[in-house]
Amino acid sequence: MSEPLISRSCDLRRLWTEGYDIAIDGAWLLVRQVPYVDRQRSVQCGTLALKLSLQQTPAGEATTKPADHTAYFDGTEPCDAQGRALTEIINSSDAKETIDGRSFRYRFSHKPLENGSKRLYIDYFEQVSTYAEILADQARAVSAAASAFPAVRQPPVESDYPFHYSDTASVRAGISDINRRVSGQVVGIIGLGGTGSYILDMVAKTHVRELHLWDRDAFEQHTAFRAPGAASADELEQLPTKCEYYQAIYSKMRTGVIAHPHHMEADHFGELDGLDFAFVAVDRGPSRGKIVPALLERDIPFIDVGMGMAAEERGLTGQARVTLVTHETREFALAEIPTDDADADADDVYGDNVQIAEMNALNAVLAVIKWKKHMGVYADVVQEWDSAYMIASNAIVNTGAAS
Repeated sequence: MSEPLISRSCDLRRLWTEGYDIAIDGAWLLVRQVPYVDRQRSVQCGTLALKLSLQQTPAGEATTKPADHTAYFDGTEPCDAQGRALTEIINSSDAKETIDGRSFRYRFSHKPLENGSKRLYIDYFEQVSTYAEILADQARAVSAAASAFPAVRQPPVESDYPFHYSDTASVRAGISDINRRVSGQVVGIIGLGGTGSYILDMVAKTHVRELHLWDRDAFEQHTAFRAPGAASADELEQLPTKCEYYQAIYSKMRTGVIAHPHHMEADHFGELDGLDFAFVAVDRGPSRGKIVPALLERDIPFIDVGMGMAAEERGLTGQARVTLVTHETREFALAEIPTDDADADADDVYGDNVQIAEMNALNAVLAVIKWKKHMGVYADVVQEWDSAYMIASNAIVNTGAAS
């Protein structure tokens, strides 16, 4: 992702050509090996980080004029040649912006002057070169050999970045490194009905490396009314499998969406090998009864979801369930997962009328939040292994470690 972005952006390409050691980390521009002076008047090297403003062009993603004039710095306190704090640019010494696994403690703020007035930077070349030269000028006063153009540079490549364009949302929210806690994960979604499809919609927008999808059913007209997005009549006429339909959609955004257009049955259990996590979103107990043992045998943690709906005179009622099964919780959590149809309710509206998109979406949201808690993205005080949302009372009932 980073090399094409640099090639399409004149300012980034100029930075690389002139000798800066730059890299792209999501929607951050990193400038490595920038010389500066510390309090002991020694020359050190640090890293600058700048938030990228990006736009889509006919050729693909490219930079636009910087919207933020500040920069972050990873290093000790930068000083002038006499060892005094470089207050000319230091705006904060407690910024704590985490990028690429490192804490950028210092935040710089400096605007160029034009006709006596401060202005924004015209591009990233001007912004980087301004900050880098302010630091490097002081370093050269201590050692003439100090240079912002290092002799050896690393390629600005991110081989594991899953998206076709930058995750600017995480950067804007300041949670890039927290969201990266799912990086490298291989996740499976078994069943792409209403709940499974909404799980896919949310997990596809995370930094997981691969997403494996299992479902044999066709994407039919009724399916469109409980699916994220909007299918066209032409797409429905082609009658694709759900796997193929969703693979085509989410591959527009990211890599690693792999379709398995069949149900997860004994002949295909080997396809589970290599998963780091799975979501089980099937609507029949006997199917769960086959899939769950296969996951347990491979010690793959998973979340099982389920819904039960009933029609009453006052309106629809019921619940949405989320159950997390890990090596540690399996002894207790498995009791919450139905694996047969013996208790099926003849009045269960969900079984007859599956067009309840908001409940599917809610069930999926609860499942994805629980997965992100398991991965450390969200804080988890209760650490429940099972939770159920009750429609009529608007309550969530938890069963778990601290419930």
